[in-house]
Amino acid sequence: MGLFKLIISASMLIVLSNSCLDLVEGRKMGTNMVNKLYQKDYQELNSKRWAILVAGSKGYENYRHQADICHAYQILKKNGVKDEHIIVFMYDDIAYHKDNPTPGVIINKPKGENVYVNVPHDYVGDDVSASNFLAVLLGNETGVTGGSGKVLKSSRDDEVFIYFSGHGKSGALAMPGDNGDALLASAFIDALKSKAASYSFDTMLIYVEACLSGSIFRDLPNNLAIYVTTASNETESSYGTYCGKNSDGRKSCLGNMYSVSWMEDSDQSDPAQETLGDQYAKVQQRTTSSHVMKYGDVSLDAEFLALYFAPDDNLLRYEHQNHNYTVKVSDDQMNPPLDGVEQLEASLLYFMEAVIAAPEGSLERKKAQEDLATELAHRRHVDCVFYEIGKLIFDTDDYYEKIMAVQSPIVDDWNCYQTMIATFKSYCGGFSMYAMKYIQAFANMCNAGFTQPRLSEVASQVCPALGTVIPSCKGS
Repeated sequence: MGLFKLIISASMLIVLSNSCLDLVEGRKMGTNMVNKLYQKDYQELNSKRWAILVAGSKGYENYRHQADICHAYQILKKNGVKDEHIIVFMYDDIAYHKDNPTPGVIINKPKGENVYVNVPHDYVGDDVSASNFLAVLLGNETGVTGGSGKVLKSSRDDEVFIYFSGHGKSGALAMPGDNGDALLASAFIDALKSKAASYSFDTMLIYVEACLSGSIFRDLPNNLAIYVTTASNETESSYGTYCGKNSDGRKSCLGNMYSVSWMEDSDQSDPAQETLGDQYAKVQQRTTSSHVMKYGDVSLDAEFLALYFAPDDNLLRYEHQNHNYTVKVSDDQMNPPLDGVEQLEASLLYFMEAVIAAPEGSLERKKAQEDLATELAHRRHVDCVFYEIGKLIFDTDDYYEKIMAVQSPIVDDWNCYQTMIATFKSYCGGFSMYAMKYIQAFANMCNAGFTQPRLSEVASQVCPALGTVIPSCKGS
């Protein structure tokens, strides 16, 4: 009998050791989460809730992204999350823009409430940058430039929510600061891994509104206690909504389809009664123009939204014991269907609406026409630059298909990708939001074996003077 007990004890020790090894490699389920697995019904937590909200664009034509972020702030505040734990990135150039018919008021739906009220201005203008975002995420106070200096100081017991609304392309999210330096997927994922390895949160929820946003999280491990949903898959656009006649005279789209879906649901639902999986299913059903996706630790489907949208102290949390958890969505839970406008077209729509809204023959209309012409000329110039670069780099009839192809994985060498982007910027200037459309071209060049010297040679021919239309592109 003594030998039998010894064998059983040794077996249990091996199982526990292997489990601990798996947990360490997966970052989490340290003591805190291991204990949770064996507790039943309800438990009291003294964890804090943190949030980082990022509008990744600027300009009144992108009204919808800052409106989304302001609305998200109001949801967090309504549910008791403290201001000192909410970090907001927004360029802040739309509330008092000349085309805003109600100065100081931002709405996220027709006849909506003012979501701009009391929104913190932690990082505004050019401080809305990829470098500042990464420093804030990692809690690196010395790494931020400008702004409030507020960073994420979460501990291993805390829950973290990150929400981004803006433009994206394969493996990159646009940011208006840092001369248009994008937030690359590799840098974002590395920061998340580092945050996880330092036991700086309990669980994390990430929502991302951007074109091709699924491409950001393709390589996110599923054992970091991070749950992600995105507005689109790896190859498609996301969509603006409440545009045109539905914009309450603001000429620009008021929101984005995926974002409006999760936030209007959050406005109506009790976060203590709705799980992440419930909300994902509702948003997926209402977002009809793109494929809403989820990544990371999808077992967190069973957690309640109150884990992220609730006051800090003594939150009662229910641990789901049913691991065959399924989500049901009934018709009466759904908001009305939304009309969608592709992201880049949603931005262009503003310039067109401004022309239509101005009185015929007025100076206002003349200025609006000039602004529209400038935007169209900029887009033609960007198209032309990349056509020429693609033609010279690939030297084949199907060069355009090669620069625009979305590959999986996105790029074999992220260092090459970053170097190519930096090289292009040194000859051709920073990336506009429209130019983000072509960022995949640099990944494709790397994957095809081209290196920085070749791009330098080509870009020095194609972009001899920044901001001018190169001769071979005139009339394109």
